[in-house]
Amino acid sequence: MSSLEDFLDSRLLARVGRGEVGLAAALAQLRSRAGFGGYFQNGSLADANAVADALAAATNPITQAYLIPFAPAAALSPASVFPIEPVVLDRLRRLEAASTLHLSLAEVVRRRYVLFRKDIDRRDKEAIRAAINAGNA
Repeated sequence: MSSLEDFLDSRLLARVGRGEVGLAAALAQLRSRAGFGGYFQNGSLADANAVADALAAATNPITQAYLIPFAPAAALSPASVFPIEPVVLDRLRRLEAASTLHLSLAEVVRRRYVLFRKDIDRRDKEAIRAAINAGNA
């Protein structure tokens, strides 16, 4: 999955460079450490308005964790699929962007999100198996 996320982020960054997609729209889909590094290195994250717009649209907590320190006062999308824990969110809003702590907290958020998605997948499979077993009984 990580390779696919890296690929998507690289592709979106290239499209931003060619003017095919807006910066905020691309940032709202940011998912990988490599993608974050690309946007950071080319200075895209210095555009606080684009970052704030991306945060308003981003529903993935991984994206939010990478972007929050660049626009700490920005509102998050109310449609977030898995909210960042309040303690972590508060810390992300107060720390130095692109610091070791920032990247570590983004990794914590990523791991919690992966566990959340795996749990949903497990429950879906259990429900399907139960429905199949009930139909066979």
